[in-house]
Amino acid sequence: MLFARTFLVLVHLVLFALALATVLRADWQFLRNRPPSRRRLQRVGRQMTWWFFGLLASGAALVWIDTGFSPERILASQKLLAKLSVVSVMALNGVLLHLWGLAALQRPSGQAPRTATWLALMGAVSTTSWVMASLLGIGKPLTPLLGFEGFMALYGAGLLGAAVVSLAWMRPILVRHLQGPPVLFDTAPGSLPALPPAPRRRHEGRQLAT
Repeated sequence: MLFARTFLVLVHLVLFALALATVLRADWQFLRNRPPSRRRLQRVGRQMTWWFFGLLASGAALVWIDTGFSPERILASQKLLAKLSVVSVMALNGVLLHLWGLAALQRPSGQAPRTATWLALMGAVSTTSWVMASLLGIGKPLTPLLGFEGFMALYGAGLLGAAVVSLAWMRPILVRHLQGPPVLFDTAPGSLPALPPAPRRRHEGRQLAT
């Protein structure tokens, strides 16, 4: 069982690193005022779905090994309760992002300011939740000091701070993005989308025929 737990911890850490890197990379592109293309957003959505379900499976297996899914043992673990709370918020926010947020980012909006506000808040919840989950993963020494209430207070403060920053910084970028035409191609930074080939002229076709 020890080897199985060690292997699951390794898998969980690798999946978490991949998911966190994907989230931060997408956030950084928006902060640089270079939003990802439609194709890139779709790829990010698929990747995050796989990472998240992998994390749920490996995390559930670890909880089973540690507690046997015993309610008494789960309730007795302050850090585990905090982690389950953060993961629940992350899952709900992820479902909303997947079902509505990614689609909203891929098309112009007639209500860009309102849509941008919701997207900015959802992005703040996503980033804060992933960072808080990473803190909980290494925060065992802090458990006696903070406990469940302390961890959740820290999470709440992080959500509030991230929301303020996201509304002040990310929302204007999202408004401009939503008011512009949809991006259909993956492009390098600073380059223009690839243009379709120009149609051949009729006289060129006749010359080739002769």
